[in-house]
Amino acid sequence: MEKDDYCREAGLKLLREDVDRSVHGPLVEEIRSILRSFADFSVSMVRRTANEAAHLLAKDSCVNKYCKTWIRVPPVIVVSRLTLDILEF
Repeated sequence: MEKDDYCREAGLKLLREDVDRSVHGPLVEEIRSILRSFADFSVSMVRRTANEAAHLLAKDSCVNKYCKTWIRVPPVIVVSRLTLDILEF
């Protein structure tokens, strides 16, 4: 299965009504719970190239084993990517 197929399947898992009993079930159920707290939401899959800032943040977090919260000033690791995103739109 290709990466895009895995991403598509993950999105579909979030939209299903039945309990997810897979190895990822607890995470899927937690995300579903968070989504239900919103009056309206949508789940969509985008290619990594369209979501590179999020990919860079996730990759950095996995490599460095930390969790961060940032306010107002984005992390240096994504500043150039965000700048390119702004210029492209």
